[in-house]
This record gives sequence, C-alpha cells and structure tokens, in this order.
Amino acid sequence: MARRERRRPTKMRWSGERLWGLAMKRRARGTRKRS
Repeated sequence: MARRERRRPTKMRWSGERLWGLAMKRRARGTRKRS
C-alpha cells in the first residue's frame, strides 16, 4: 500500500491510511480501480 502514501500527505499517512484503505476497499471494490 505504499502507492497510497504518495497520493495522501504524510500527516494522514498514519491517521487516515488504514481508515482510507478499509473504506475505499469496501466502496472502491468494483467502482474505482487503481490506475
């Protein structure tokens, strides 16, 4: 998941990294694909 770190700032890297991953995986399952 190092690719997501580049998109988000370093501050959210630890606070929102996991929350984003879980939330995005649920709705981005078939809606948003990793480019």
